[in-house]
Amino acid sequence: MAKMRGSSVLGTLDYTRRTFGEEGLLRALAAMTPEGRQTIGDPASPMILTQGWYEAQLVSDLSRALDQTCGKGDLALARAAGKHVAFEDVNRFFKWLLRLTSPGTVFTRAASVWNNYHSAGRYVVQELEDHRARIRIEDWDAA
Repeated sequence: MAKMRGSSVLGTLDYTRRTFGEEGLLRALAAMTPEGRQTIGDPASPMILTQGWYEAQLVSDLSRALDQTCGKGDLALARAAGKHVAFEDVNRFFKWLLRLTSPGTVFTRAASVWNNYHSAGRYVVQELEDHRARIRIEDWDAA
């Protein structure tokens, strides 16, 4: 099974807490499997390590639980949480690169760091335009 870095789990927890407060976070965690809750631990001080490797299913389960308990069940909140995590990563790792080059270069370079965050799959840049990019993730069984 594919694994992901803990930063994705922590970012999803952060999004949930910021958007829906502690009560929303507790509702989402309650909707997860006991194994998922045990892996996360105390939400006030999660046992998740930023650079640790975790089953990708944990992020998927947390995102779905968030969407079911705080959203409409249409995965819109799962996408919003993913966007939050992605932008947090962009702010940390690629912000300096954006100052030096174009967004297209950032998308292309992001492919080279995919395996720093995911144990499986490939990030493929399909199309780059001036103000947008289309990427595809291949061979990633985590979703």
